[in-house]
Amino acid sequence: MVGFPWDYSQTPASIRREAPELGQHTEEILLELGYNWDDITELKTGEVIL
Repeated sequence: MVGFPWDYSQTPASIRREAPELGQHTEEILLELGYNWDDITELKTGEVIL
């Protein structure tokens, strides 16, 4: 495992959580932007989104 590229004595680095998977939040974001589930399904079927 690669360490952190910095080393501060009073503020140690830490990993708080993993990075999101590709497309993990796509549906949530599209819903917030006003897309409905039919639109999202159509985008998935057309392989526009994952």
